Amino acid sequence: MLADGPCAGSVSDCSLLGDLQAGNSCAFDELYARYHRPLLACTQRMLGDVHAAEDVVQSVFFSLWNAPHLCRGGSVRAWLITIAVNRARDSLRRQRSRARRVRAAATATPADVPFTDAVIARLQARELRLALRALPDEQRTLIERGFFESRTHDELARLSGLPLGTVKTRIRAGLRRLRRTMEIAS
Repeated sequence: MLADGPCAGSVSDCSLLGDLQAGNSCAFDELYARYHRPLLACTQRMLGDVHAAEDVVQSVFFSLWNAPHLCRGGSVRAWLITIAVNRARDSLRRQRSRARRVRAAATATPADVPFTDAVIARLQARELRLALRALPDEQRTLIERGFFESRTHDELARLSGLPLGTVKTRIRAGLRRLRRTMEIAS
């Protein structure tokens, strides 16, 4: 059983897993304390977004809590990391799929849309492309990568080497400029 007090950290992962399977919530707390930060660091590196990484880590520990018997043999640490990496990959796939659907929806013209509506939509898309080209490179690049590549502000900051606040300010200024340009064109 899990020792109380300062010795709790010296209990092996396998013992903790056995205690967790027996319903000991203190064993879960100890496993969480041991592996929360490494899992968060791993998933944050993969996803580039601390909130998405926290969601993945939470789901991993939720699975451990609900089904500790699934971790059989081997290393508890390796099992947790494998689950976290697989869920982070799933999250990335969902993000990419969502971005592809958004791009496809933006370029598709449904058959039931009247021809004039389709022409107007294409003209507006053309105006938007022209307005984007008119933006300063520092704003345009961030907006394009953020919207068309589905990048988060954190990812854009990391990729560009700019502070997060600068990235947000440039995107906000670019979007305001786009809105004004599009209002004038309408």
